[in-house]
Amino acid sequence: MDEWWPCWSLFFCGRKKLAFGVRAIDQILLGGIPSGCIAEITGEAGSGKTQTAMHLTAQALVSQLDVPSSGRQPTDAAVYYIYTEGSLPAERLSPIVESSVRRHYASRGVAGGELEERVQHCVGKLMDRIYVEHVEDEGRLSYVLSSKIPLLMSVFKVVLVVIDSIAAIFRVPQRGLNRDGLAARSESLFILASLLKRIAANHSAWVVVTNQVSLAQLPRGFRGDANQSHAMVRPTLGMAWSTCVNCRMMLSKARWSGGREVAPRQFHLEFAPHAHPERCGFRIGNGGIEGVEEA
Repeated sequence: MDEWWPCWSLFFCGRKKLAFGVRAIDQILLGGIPSGCIAEITGEAGSGKTQTAMHLTAQALVSQLDVPSSGRQPTDAAVYYIYTEGSLPAERLSPIVESSVRRHYASRGVAGGELEERVQHCVGKLMDRIYVEHVEDEGRLSYVLSSKIPLLMSVFKVVLVVIDSIAAIFRVPQRGLNRDGLAARSESLFILASLLKRIAANHSAWVVVTNQVSLAQLPRGFRGDANQSHAMVRPTLGMAWSTCVNCRMMLSKARWSGGREVAPRQFHLEFAPHAHPERCGFRIGNGGIEGVEEA
């Protein structure tokens, strides 16, 4: 039977793609995450959301190394990384960027001393193009997205905006929200999504947000395994936020038994405008995300 696609998905097919640099994941995403949309990485604590966001940060910068400059150098590409809770493990960024640069040039046949020279030349410059900001509340986040990032875009080519994580900003208080509170939160989420999509569309940028999960209501007798663990949780922020997301990727932790790994971490594409739902295994190494066959 011939494969069919919704007509609106064609809008994203011609967009530039942000590749993971991992064969199995990029095959699922048909080349990567398309620009001009909101892509969400969700999953339980410890599933690798922040590591994946940092991996995509490196990939976004490295993707510009071969882009012909039109008045700007490739190293003028920048990433704006917003984190909202705890402390960002920034020490992880340098080895991830180095690994992405090394993989980029090695795939183009560069080897030996020339490869090491290019890696050393690029890593420091790319690290200087990662702008990190800690944001704790909705008002500050709105200011950053509506004022600071557009200002930075007048100087540099911001190719990726990351919010890690959006759930911390809009977390429901322990006592819950009444109907008016839920309506106000939904309106705030729609405004945020509008700002993000404007940035993505006007500048052909990628937007990646991480989100937390909560336990889902499961049918009685349900038994999950490593390939079904995504069915046991659901992303936070409800349907209001889900309608704003164009691409959702669910991560799950590896499964261990007797001190050894019996199933790797799982990457599950839940929906996207250009690709069908599918899953694969992955691992996290010193250089970022790795395919199971590459680890």
